[in-house]
Amino acid sequence: MTHPTGLERLRLGDHCCCLFDDDLQCQRAVSGFVTAGLLAGERVVLRTEALAPDQMMAVLRGHGVPADGGVSTGQLTVTRRDPSRRDLDVLSARRATDRWEGELARAGADGYRGLRIVDDMSWASNSFRAAASAVDLPFDRLVGYEAAVNRVFAGGEAMGVCLYDRRLFDPQVLRSITSAHPSTARLGAEQDQEPLLRMIVTDRPPGLRLEGEVDVSNRRALEAVLEYLFERTRPEDGPLTVDLGSLRFADAAATGRIVRFAAAAGRRVRMIDCSPTLARQLAFNGAGERSGITFGREVAPA
Repeated sequence: MTHPTGLERLRLGDHCCCLFDDDLQCQRAVSGFVTAGLLAGERVVLRTEALAPDQMMAVLRGHGVPADGGVSTGQLTVTRRDPSRRDLDVLSARRATDRWEGELARAGADGYRGLRIVDDMSWASNSFRAAASAVDLPFDRLVGYEAAVNRVFAGGEAMGVCLYDRRLFDPQVLRSITSAHPSTARLGAEQDQEPLLRMIVTDRPPGLRLEGEVDVSNRRALEAVLEYLFERTRPEDGPLTVDLGSLRFADAAATGRIVRFAAAAGRRVRMIDCSPTLARQLAFNGAGERSGITFGREVAPA
C-alpha cells in the first residue's frame, strides 16, 4: 500500500511545493497527478528537467498514463525548460507569470476546464547549474519567483506542483521556498489531508477567500496574493471583502500582515465570517474603523 501523497487532494487554485528524495516515488505521484488532469478535462503542462522529455514520456506510459493520446490531441505537453530562459524565469518573475497566464488563457480558449502544471525545479539547484552557468542563482530571487506565480493560481482556474528534490537543495533554502507556496506535500510521509492553505481572488465581490491555515510555513505566499489583490483592484471598485469563514487558523504575524497591507494600500477592507479569535487578533493588530478594516456578519471581537 502506498502512502497518500497530498497531490490527490489538490484542486484548481492550488500551488503546491512537492518535496521528494525518491525518484520512483516522485514519478508515481506525478503520473497520478497527470492522469487526474487528463481525466478531468484540464490541459496538462509537464516541464521536466532530471529526465529528458522522451524519458518522461516512457515513465508516464509505464505508470499507465494515456500520455501519447494526450500529446496527440494537445491536451498534454511534456517539455524541458529552455536553458536560455532559466535565469529569466527567476530574475524576471513577471515575465514568467505573464507566460503562464498566457498558457492559462490558451487552455480556456481551447475549451479545457483549467490548467494543470508540473514543474521540475531541479534546474535551480547549484549542482544542476554548475555545468550550464558560471553565475550563482540568488535564492532569494527564486523565492520571489515562487511567490509571484501565486497570482496565476489565485483565480481558481489553474493548479501547479513544483517538484523539489531534497537531495539537491539546502534545507534552509527549502524552508524559504516552501513559505512561498500555500501548501507543501512531502512524498513518503503519511499525508491524508487537505492542502494547508487555499487563496482565491474573487470578482463579485472584489476580494479574497482564504481557506485552511496560514502561518510561517506559507506566509510569503499570503503576502504575494495580498499584494496582487490590491494591485488588480481600484478604489472605485469599492471596499474589498476578505472571506475568512473557512480559515481555521492564522498566527499573529499573518493577521498583522493583513492589517498592514490594507493600511498601506489605503483601501477599505471588510472581513466577513471571521471567528471571534481571528477577529480579536486582527483588532489587536490595528483593525477597526480608523484603519479602514471593518467586520461583517457577527464577527466583531468578543
